Amino acid sequence: MEKNIICTVCPRGCHVKVTLCGSEVTAVADYGCKRGKEYAAAEATHPVRILTTTVKMAGIENDLLPVRSNKPIPKERLF
Repeated sequence: MEKNIICTVCPRGCHVKVTLCGSEVTAVADYGCKRGKEYAAAEATHPVRILTTTVKMAGIENDLLPVRSNKPIPKERLF
């Protein structure tokens, strides 16, 4: 199986091809840097995201507080 991933580590936005055998990465191609290779392999097998949202503050009307998770959360758990 092959996945095409756009790398977001740097502004270049490389289109990286990741080849998988089951859930194991067998090859990574077309990356522009070492960080891009690592990002694409991780994104193909276990994607994670930082959660940013707002929460309503208790006792204050029409006021929302922006919040951000302190560590990445598995993408499948965001919704």
